[in-house]
Amino acid sequence: MVPLLLAGGMSLVMSLLGTRYLIGWLRARRFRQINAQLGEALTLVSSSLRSGLSLPQGVELVVQEMDPPI
Repeated sequence: MVPLLLAGGMSLVMSLLGTRYLIGWLRARRFRQINAQLGEALTLVSSSLRSGLSLPQGVELVVQEMDPPI
C-alpha cells in the first residue's frame, strides 16, 4: 500500500513539474520567435509611415504581410 501511495505522489509531482517545464519552454520559444521577427516588423511599420500610411494602417500591414506570431 505504501509503495502505491509513494508512486502516486511521485507521479503527481512529476506531472506538475513537467507541465510547468513545458509551459516555460513554449513561452520561451514564442518569445524567441517574436524577437526574431520584431526588427522586420518595425522596419515594415517605419516604411509604411514614410509612404504616408497612418500607424493603424502600418500595423495592419504587418499583420497581413508577416507570419505568426507577429
